[in-house]
Amino acid sequence: MIEGNAGTALADYATRYEMDLIVIGLPKFNPIQKIFSQKSIHHLAKTTNVPVLAVRSGGLVFHFKKILLPLHNEVPIHRIQFAALLAKTFKSTIYMVALRNEDNTSEKILNEALQIVQNISTIPVQGIILEGKNLAKTTVDFAKRINADLIMINPLKEFHLPGWWNRFTNKLLSYASRIPVITVNKVRES
Repeated sequence: MIEGNAGTALADYATRYEMDLIVIGLPKFNPIQKIFSQKSIHHLAKTTNVPVLAVRSGGLVFHFKKILLPLHNEVPIHRIQFAALLAKTFKSTIYMVALRNEDNTSEKILNEALQIVQNISTIPVQGIILEGKNLAKTTVDFAKRINADLIMINPLKEFHLPGWWNRFTNKLLSYASRIPVITVNKVRES
């Protein structure tokens, strides 16, 4: 039992006991709870540097055979290593996706990320360049198409969904996806 502000108390608890993963259930349908839980996932991932797994009510989390790792404008080494660890544990395939852009930086980032996975593990990995304007929406659409089991994101602006209501509620990809989403901020200092 934790007392006080739920988000702050949970962040303190996770930090004090050096948690490896925080799992948060998302409410089925309560707009007020959804807005608060969105902020708590974003806040927890940023303040604790502990991965936060958001699971919808009724969501099944017993295997992750297809792990989707969207890439934006940098090579997220910590997320890549974490994805490789999960993929090795669950005998999964990692799907790395990036949005096509004019200067081909997405191809360079994707190639570098693929090389990192191939250097640290023998797990199956695929790199895919997608067409689209919004990384969050394109990721959700692709995840549905391949029937992904897990999406790994950063709590960045790029993972917010388009539209005025989503901007107003600061809606992260975590809340639009029926697929579990894990938010990984950055490397934890030991």
